[in-house]
Amino acid sequence: MEDAVQSAERRGCPEAADAFMRCVDADIECMGDRNAAEPTRCETEKDALATCGVRVPLLGPLCERGAQRVRDCAGGLFEPAPCAGPSRCTYACYATATCDDVLSGRSRQLDECVARCVGGMPPPGPSPR
Repeated sequence: MEDAVQSAERRGCPEAADAFMRCVDADIECMGDRNAAEPTRCETEKDALATCGVRVPLLGPLCERGAQRVRDCAGGLFEPAPCAGPSRCTYACYATATCDDVLSGRSRQLDECVARCVGGMPPPGPSPR
């Protein structure tokens, strides 16, 4: 989100960035299954940033963001399982991962997150290349 704010400021839209950050700050919701907090609204503020030409990070539940990240990184060749049961926590691990981390299978942070979710089972992402 910090990148989006800086980009908005460079593009002359600091008020859109401020509104977005205020909304996110006011709308943080605890996600017990991931020990994390996520904004659940802020679409209007996100749209204002998009109008300014700023790419806004995906907002919403971590599992859905992670599943989308896996899908995007795999070029649409992999369809993630639904965000339910064990995959809910596991896909959440991918929410902030880079495509290199997703595809390479060499991210210690990602591996540790998945291990906490599933007790050492391999992540449900695409096979490393």
